[in-house]
Amino acid sequence: MESIREVTTDEGREFARRNKIEFIETSVKSGSNVKSAMMDLARLINIKQKQRRESTARRELQRLTVAQSSSTNNRKCKYC
Repeated sequence: MESIREVTTDEGREFARRNKIEFIETSVKSGSNVKSAMMDLARLINIKQKQRRESTARRELQRLTVAQSSSTNNRKCKYC
């Protein structure tokens, strides 16, 4: 089997830079960095999901705070 690179390292790095994504050079043929790349990818997905959940929770808390504040401001007196 002939050893031919499908993508050069520079092409891969440039593609990653343009698309604002991580670049990890791997080789399916030798198995080099494949496991590490998959573990890094899983870790990044986990981090992004956690950030998304936290952001959603913050927005919901802000929404509830605004709603509570609005209902409090509509009272006729401070004891109602």
